[in-house]
Amino acid sequence: MNPNFGKVPKYLEKYNKAAEVKQEEVKRRQEEALRCPPGTKLMPEEDRLKTLTDLKENKKTVTEMLNKMPISMKTQAMQRTQKELEDKLLEIERAIGVMSKKQ
Repeated sequence: MNPNFGKVPKYLEKYNKAAEVKQEEVKRRQEEALRCPPGTKLMPEEDRLKTLTDLKENKKTVTEMLNKMPISMKTQAMQRTQKELEDKLLEIERAIGVMSKKQ
């Protein structure tokens, strides 16, 4: 008789192990998806870091624009522009806070 008779072939062991790993990965992703609020998904790390960098650049730009505005705001248009820039800056800071949290 063949000494390997009744044993599972190596290629099938590799196939079964790969299938288990794939199934565990799917299960892990499903668990992560359940932790996310409805209507959202988990952002890949590299996208999160790129978005964070872009937000910081936008914050710098908006801050520079605010600093270049005159101290005395006499016209309504200038006051409105200042308010819009301040609101945008607050929104950017909130987004930076959200993107800074690592999952």
